[in-house]
Amino acid sequence: MIDPTSAAASAGTRAIASALLKKSPARLAPRLGGREERRGVYARYSHAHADAASFAQALRMEKKFASTFMGQGRMRTLLAMTQERQTELLSAYLEVRLVANPGPLAAADDLMSATSNLMDTGPSFDEHAFGAALEKALEAHRAFTDRCREDLWYAPRWWQLYRVGWWSARWKWVRGK
Repeated sequence: MIDPTSAAASAGTRAIASALLKKSPARLAPRLGGREERRGVYARYSHAHADAASFAQALRMEKKFASTFMGQGRMRTLLAMTQERQTELLSAYLEVRLVANPGPLAAADDLMSATSNLMDTGPSFDEHAFGAALEKALEAHRAFTDRCREDLWYAPRWWQLYRVGWWSARWKWVRGK
């Protein structure tokens, strides 16, 4: 026979434990890693890269054509804008590191190093170095996009090419039976 006090204590303990577990910080945090969450994170990182690359190019052009007429206020504004771009790029990269699978993560690492190199070479007057850094960053961005498409299954897998034919042959065989 079960003691009623121990059964009540056990039920009370279970109720308190379940109430505490439901309100734990681990359960309140958003769960990332699903296909749609990864798509959003990849898109944010891609957008941050495009914004940083285009800003580096615009900053280079402004310095090339108007550096003699630039005042301290404009320099501070450009520095703040550069800091915003770098902060957004870094936060998007860290979010990719949180949710990405190994393939896109390796491509994101390459893209981050290429974009950092581009941002460092941006204000220089050396057109060849900037062009090479820009081309490397764009190639890394293409590789990142391709890896993300494979990860999100936007590009067909090798076995999906033959699947349609297999199913049509299977249904013909079933109908002919």
